[in-house]
Amino acid sequence: MVDSQYLLVFGGYHKGNTKKNLFLIDTNTLSATSIQATGDIPSPRSFTAITCINGLVLCKNREKKKYIFLC
Repeated sequence: MVDSQYLLVFGGYHKGNTKKNLFLIDTNTLSATSIQATGDIPSPRSFTAITCINGLVLCKNREKKKYIFLC
């Protein structure tokens, strides 16, 4: 959660392919906005955990590397 109203969704899995899309979900309206991130953006993935800290996104999954990028 970015705050009590927004949720960041990164990556995914669709028809056998992993994705690297980033969306901001408004939990009040259930609308999604595609976000163009900059910085050290991770490769496509699924089963990922992310969090937003002071305008930076920290992304981690089963790999050893952590990614931090702006949104």
